[in-house]
Amino acid sequence: MQAYRAAVASADSPEERQALVDGGLSVARDHFGLDVPRDVTVRGKDFAAAYEEGFADHEADLLRAARVAGWDTKLTGELRDHGVRLALDIADRGTPMTPDEEATFRQRFEGRLAKAEQELLLIWFRKNRSARGEPAVLRDHRQPPAMERDHPRCPSAPA
Repeated sequence: MQAYRAAVASADSPEERQALVDGGLSVARDHFGLDVPRDVTVRGKDFAAAYEEGFADHEADLLRAARVAGWDTKLTGELRDHGVRLALDIADRGTPMTPDEEATFRQRFEGRLAKAEQELLLIWFRKNRSARGEPAVLRDHRQPPAMERDHPRCPSAPA
């Protein structure tokens, strides 16, 4: 079924692909029937607004990649929520992803993602950095730092 969904996505016209990119996070979330991540909403309206402003592109990138890969709604939602929770934990403590967090990710998605997909996502999670090139840290939850999009497989990575 994943191959079928990927084939359908690959048949999108260039205009349809661009509409998905131009539509931003709301269109990407709508495609998978997702709402604002729970880990964001429980932190309050101010944080949710800051998240939307500072991290929406990254969530949208993940959702667009999920469409291209043909991941189903359940897997995509779980990956998005896991990634958001991981990013917030990393930001709260101010240190990179730990080996235990990496092992948890691998265990949780083993058999549901190809090894290559797991590796790409882990690289992407590790490379999330602030604009100054430092690990992304949310010292003030109202102003999340911008993260670079430098992974070559990331749909919005610079060419």
